[in-house]
Amino acid sequence: MFRRTEILMICMVLCFQASKCEDALKVIGYIGEPVVLTSGVDESWTLSRIQWSIYENSTFIATFQGGKPDVNRWAPFTSRLNLDTVSGDLTIKNIRASDSMKYTVRLEGQEASQRKTSSIYLSVREKLLKPNITLLHSFLDAGQCVISLKCSTLSSNISLIWKPEHGFSERFCNDNPNVTRESVMWTSLRTNRDVIFSCIATDGNRKELRQWNGKCPVPEEKSCKEVGMFFLGFFLCLVIAVIIFWKIEGFSSCKKFSEDAS
Repeated sequence: MFRRTEILMICMVLCFQASKCEDALKVIGYIGEPVVLTSGVDESWTLSRIQWSIYENSTFIATFQGGKPDVNRWAPFTSRLNLDTVSGDLTIKNIRASDSMKYTVRLEGQEASQRKTSSIYLSVREKLLKPNITLLHSFLDAGQCVISLKCSTLSSNISLIWKPEHGFSERFCNDNPNVTRESVMWTSLRTNRDVIFSCIATDGNRKELRQWNGKCPVPEEKSCKEVGMFFLGFFLCLVIAVIIFWKIEGFSSCKKFSEDAS
């Protein structure tokens, strides 16, 4: 009997903790951008009091009471907060890395039974940048087009994923998706044609994409006309050089003859 009671109490505690965890939302924001912390209020409520706070000692950063909002209560958030007095949502503008923390909101409606407290965990990340694609190799090999590309990013903790164009059925190899700053892919096309490859950078919440479009360069074949013009130009240069040499030698001989005659 005691054993059953103990198990029942443990289950009740776990259920209570689970219900609290469900009420704690997680929000991801990016440095320099705005982020909205939703209160989750019932739309039927008419709010009479809103209190947004941080830290365990309930440091108020934004409040609404007596029909008056106050969003400049805490210096680090001065001029960066906007409080929606209807929904209770709090907007933080131009978020910083230091804004990453737990936020608590306490709501009261006009009726005594309308009371709610919930928490939101804000995780601030670096702004996700578009990846860059660099052409490593592009050449024809026995009629097949061989292409190798490198995708890189300056952002941290990012996964890079390669994707070929829709319907692509040629040979295609790339690094396994992992958290890295570089990823290389290789392909061999049966025919030399334009093809599109995409590199996707993701942090698990947001994605940025960069595309590469191209094909292998075809070696230029010189026509008979171009070859003939090359040899004609070479022959003319040779003739001019011979004439100049002959004139220089003739001038030197005349000068020597004049000196001997005198």
